[in-house]
Amino acid sequence: MKLLFPKIVDIFDTAGRTERMMPNIKKPGVPKMFDILEMSYDAKDLGFYQKKHLKLRANSKQIACWEMAIDLLAKIPKTEQRRLVWARACRFNWSVLGRQFGLHRVTVQRRYKSIILDLENNLDKLTLDKIDNLI
Repeated sequence: MKLLFPKIVDIFDTAGRTERMMPNIKKPGVPKMFDILEMSYDAKDLGFYQKKHLKLRANSKQIACWEMAIDLLAKIPKTEQRRLVWARACRFNWSVLGRQFGLHRVTVQRRYKSIILDLENNLDKLTLDKIDNLI
C-alpha cells in the first residue's frame, strides 16, 4: 500500500483554495433590479473604466478535489477534527489554529498529521484509487 498522505493533504489544500473561487449564493428576497440595472457613463467622465474585472473561477479538477474533500471530511469521526482539517485547508497558520483550539502549535500539527493518517488507514480501496487518480 502506497502512502497517500501528501495526496490527501493536496486534495484538502486545493479544496480550500477552490472554496474561495466558488460564486456566492444569492440570498432569497434580494431585489433583482441590481442585476438588470446597467449604469451608463460617458467616457469623458472622471474615473470612467470600461474593462471588466478579472474573476477567478474554479476549473473541473479543482471542483472534483473540493467534492472529494467533502466526502473525506464526512469520514472523519469527530467534529473538532473536521474543523481542524478544514481550517488547515483554508490556510490558517499553525499558531492561529493552536490559539483557536487552546493547544500549542506543534501539538495541533501532530494532531493534524495523525488525523490524516487515520483517515488514510480507514478508507476503502475504491476511495484510495480515486485519490490516487485525482492528483
